[in-house]
Amino acid sequence: MHPRFFRIAILIFGRVRYTFILYRLSVKSAIHLYYLKKAYS
Repeated sequence: MHPRFFRIAILIFGRVRYTFILYRLSVKSAIHLYYLKKAYS
């Protein structure tokens, strides 16, 4: 396999993983805020 291609693949994978983690965190916080609003209303 091409080392350059391998490096690009690692970069893309890292970015996708980072985006996925951020997405999960935002979803969790959104659900948390929703339940807090529900509890206090």
